[in-house]
Amino acid sequence: MPHRYISVEQSLYAEEIGEYRTFGIQCWEYDAQKERLLFTINDISCNRIWVERLARMCTSGNLAPHHLVDVVLDNLL
Repeated sequence: MPHRYISVEQSLYAEEIGEYRTFGIQCWEYDAQKERLLFTINDISCNRIWVERLARMCTSGNLAPHHLVDVVLDNLL
């Protein structure tokens, strides 16, 4: 089944800095009749544009869901 990756905005709180806005990526599996959320990786970056670009690249590259964590970590370094 094809997968779609989308960025999601989150509002989180850390004691050291207070409330902050961050972005994660959701992995969706879909076919012609339905779509279901497989999982979310939270709090990847505060840079919305970077996370959106990464999600688009994962979708266009037809990334297998089990590789998403590695892709995120490789792109953070």
